[in-house]
Amino acid sequence: MLAGIPLLCTVKLARLAYPELPRHNLDALLRHLRIPRPADRHRALPDVLVTVAVLRAILRTGAEAGAWTTLRKPSASWNARR
Repeated sequence: MLAGIPLLCTVKLARLAYPELPRHNLDALLRHLRIPRPADRHRALPDVLVTVAVLRAILRTGAEAGAWTTLRKPSASWNARR
């Protein structure tokens, strides 16, 4: 939480959605999800665009697996399976 504003962390969400991955940084997630790495990676707009694509994939994967129905807290039963 930053200044009282709840935040989403793609790394923490990716650890829940893809626990089998050894790394959960943006480049590792791009490879795993087969999202093309932009040539101008590490520039603000390209990084934002691929982060949005990664977040959408993480949310879809987690929802399909029953990990969450909201972004408030992963379901206890799904966490117990991990």
